[in-house]
Amino acid sequence: MTCLRYWIFAFVNRLHRRVWARWTDPSADLPPTMLKRLRRQARNGADVLRRVERAADAALSAPVAEQVLLQPTEDAEFHHRPALFCGQVDRAFHDSPGTGLAVGPDLTLHHDLEEAVFSAALRTGPPSLMIEGYEMRGSFLSLAIALPDMEAPRTSRDRLIRLAYDFTMDVPGPVYARLNLRHGPNVEQITRALDLQASENWVEFDVFYTEYEPARGTAMWIDLIFEPPRMNALTIRDLAVMRRPRVSL
Repeated sequence: MTCLRYWIFAFVNRLHRRVWARWTDPSADLPPTMLKRLRRQARNGADVLRRVERAADAALSAPVAEQVLLQPTEDAEFHHRPALFCGQVDRAFHDSPGTGLAVGPDLTLHHDLEEAVFSAALRTGPPSLMIEGYEMRGSFLSLAIALPDMEAPRTSRDRLIRLAYDFTMDVPGPVYARLNLRHGPNVEQITRALDLQASENWVEFDVFYTEYEPARGTAMWIDLIFEPPRMNALTIRDLAVMRRPRVSL
């Protein structure tokens, strides 16, 4: 029924546009009263269309269903979402920001871009981070997701770390996620490529295949790495990190 209503609306809208097209170049012979009436009706119609556009934008920018992305799995021991996506960071706009920009207490933007023309906008309702790139020289742009230090010694080698994500790119490109585990002076790293065409919006890191020593663990974080978004727009709507036992596989 919803589909039928849409096609009926599309048909009526097409007729409506044809009628209005006749008045795009009104004759000078029209009386002022008629021109004023046309102008008022056009303004009212434009207001309605703008409200529809804003509603559609809000619906399209909404995150993936909470039960799929945000909720921890039944066996999750730890679950973390950056403050930005919990609505705890104010709206802001950054024009060609330098590397190391903090977009919240646990999310940092890094890059090696020189003479870059790009922007990073923090939005609210629903919260998101939008990065638009134009001209730039460099090899990468990344978001570092800092996890609580107390979780580093709790992450043993029989654990999996899952990164769930919800983002879109106007022009698809390669994206990588890298788990970093610091123990003493060393940092163990696991890098995974994200399959943006997959039905599941998450990737997991298996700590078993590292030499990580939890007793010496001091920090852990995840880097989400993108190619420089030249003439591209990236909208990140949500991120979540969780840990669960490896034996659950």
